[in-house]
Amino acid sequence: MSDKMREEFEREWGQVDAAQGVHFIPELNTYGSELYAQHEYAQMKSSAWFYFQKGWKASREALVIELPELHTMAPDDDRKWHGCRNSTIRTCARAIEAVGLKVKP
Repeated sequence: MSDKMREEFEREWGQVDAAQGVHFIPELNTYGSELYAQHEYAQMKSSAWFYFQKGWKASREALVIELPELHTMAPDDDRKWHGCRNSTIRTCARAIEAVGLKVKP
């Protein structure tokens, strides 16, 4: 998962606190603790992280962006305006899809 998503999670749940002995393990995509007394807290935070990711992914999959329709050029249309408008819509669609979101067809 992205660092941005983990930052959102930690903003809601609370930052990793070195004094608590809880830290994020990127290779495992989970939280852990070397301190036995904090092991339960690390497990609880890992469980919350798992469900946060699951909900975050579901919300991203459900999100569909609707862009304006491509313009069909009429004989009296300005060719430059027409080209720029449609090019901008296509560029926006590619950028939106590049971050994992869907564009309504």
